[in-house]
Amino acid sequence: MPPLRSHRKSRTGCLVCRKRRVKCDESGHPCANCTFRGLDCAYADPRTLAGGSAAEERATPSRTESLPGVPPRDSVTRQTQPALSQAAVSLRLQLELMHTYSTETYKSLFAEPTDNHTWQVVVPRRALEDGDGDRENGFLLDGLLSVAALHTAVRLSNSPKPEDRAWKQVYIDVAMEYQSHALQPFQRAIQQISRDNCDVVFAHSLITIVNGIAVPQVLHVSEGRREDSKMNMLETIFTLFELVQGTAEINRITGPWLKDKDPCLVYQDFWAAASGTALDTETDAALNRLGALNDAENKSDITRHLGDGRFTLIEKAISLLRRCFQRYTALNDPVSVLTWLATVDRAFVDCLRRHEALLLLVLMHWGALLARLEGVVWWAGGSGRGLVGDVLWILRVQHEGTSGADKPGRDGGVRRGEDFGGALKWVREDLGL
Repeated sequence: MPPLRSHRKSRTGCLVCRKRRVKCDESGHPCANCTFRGLDCAYADPRTLAGGSAAEERATPSRTESLPGVPPRDSVTRQTQPALSQAAVSLRLQLELMHTYSTETYKSLFAEPTDNHTWQVVVPRRALEDGDGDRENGFLLDGLLSVAALHTAVRLSNSPKPEDRAWKQVYIDVAMEYQSHALQPFQRAIQQISRDNCDVVFAHSLITIVNGIAVPQVLHVSEGRREDSKMNMLETIFTLFELVQGTAEINRITGPWLKDKDPCLVYQDFWAAASGTALDTETDAALNRLGALNDAENKSDITRHLGDGRFTLIEKAISLLRRCFQRYTALNDPVSVLTWLATVDRAFVDCLRRHEALLLLVLMHWGALLARLEGVVWWAGGSGRGLVGDVLWILRVQHEGTSGADKPGRDGGVRRGEDFGGALKWVREDLGL
């Protein structure tokens, strides 16, 4: 390949482009580069430029940079052309994100080949459809673009190129904007579920879980700032519970409708493929240990006044967790992991908010299952370990009898004996902590 021709370096470009060592098209305030990146564009005083060093005139050519995945600005914009409008810039970014989703991101949502067509083609097509001239499916499009932006941010954070890592925050900001924009329309759609929108609501509820798991990892773990937010992942789980508690009910109520639209979105026989799957000895023993702890708590004097309702609540959560472990063992798909989060009883979550020890222990075991997705899908990196770390911190504070002040912690009636310690030990060993 012949060497690139050098060019005369302009000293009249905007300050932002000069600082970033990229070619400025000098098209005005803002220039095309700053418009595209949403940056504040400013030019130096002409009198300052007049005193510039002649050495700048002989500088070697700088490498033009642009958003990853987008052709360099110089390849599509010449100084004789006007700057792109804000609308065109927005469209260009949306095209990049949709391309990322339809070629890469969709593969990380569900592992079964039969689901690929649905998530690569059918779901995006539904997101782009109008209803009565209104963008009533717009929240799903926002969800797809958001998860693609987060996927790009994670990829850039792992890049060896400093310029790529520097652009990570741009995509994080874009993802958060799309998520915020989708939230209220999504919640309204849940309240108005119908044959027309059931598939859109169900698809977005699953994407919301993926986004919610990925965000704290992108914001905190990748920056090494997890110590600033000891309960970050746990609080994220609580938020996700609130957002997607209706997912299982949506699937149950709208099963016949979903079957007519796309059978791949119907999970009526969700557990059939893994009903007889055997777990490894250690995992099976760990789940049995949780059941034994629940039995012991139910018989204790401390919690007897709570009645059988609490015992049944925890028993169902453990049983559901076992089925999720079995299905993941059989199919190795992310949805087997996410199902527990989406379908566990709301009352279980209310007890978790009170930091009751046994329920936190059950949640830790789900965190161990979530950790099995690390290295399998981009959005799960560090999430399971982060959740387990948060819960361990809470349990340690409770065990020490302090919570930032000299107040006793809440053990929720659990007598921390050998079984409780064994449960903690299994989770640590399973995650290599």
